[in-house]
Amino acid sequence: MVNLHIRLDLHNCRADPTYLTHAEMEVVILELVRAAGLTVRRSLLDQFGGDGYNHLISISESHVVIDTSPEERFVLIDIVTCNFTRDNFEKARDLAKRLVALFRPDPKESTVEEKIRGLTPDKTPPCRTVSLEKWLAENAPSTVSTSITVPSYDCYD
Repeated sequence: MVNLHIRLDLHNCRADPTYLTHAEMEVVILELVRAAGLTVRRSLLDQFGGDGYNHLISISESHVVIDTSPEERFVLIDIVTCNFTRDNFEKARDLAKRLVALFRPDPKESTVEEKIRGLTPDKTPPCRTVSLEKWLAENAPSTVSTSITVPSYDCYD
């Protein structure tokens, strides 16, 4: 089984502050996961002692974890999908671009890391870390359609 692990370090997020602080975001985030074509199995959102939250989403394809730090306007996201019965890599990238559009980070200060996991060491491509700005520029424009209004970024198709 081959997995794609996408790690987003999103700095200086310009989203509405409630996107970084409120447990009500669970509904919005689950909508984005489903809109990317991934299957939600379970969701757990924990509010921190401060304003941030940790959101763990079990999906049929593997998992998504979102940690927010509103005082620093920072969001850390891990998206892991496996290709056991079908190719889910584009769905993972689609979810990544939807979350980027939601949180609106500074693309010059944020990074994206993509790592293929599960191959033998001699076949595993190196881990690739690039600025969010470069990751967005490398790919064709795309629109993000959700029931909430979010800005559009140029992202993976």
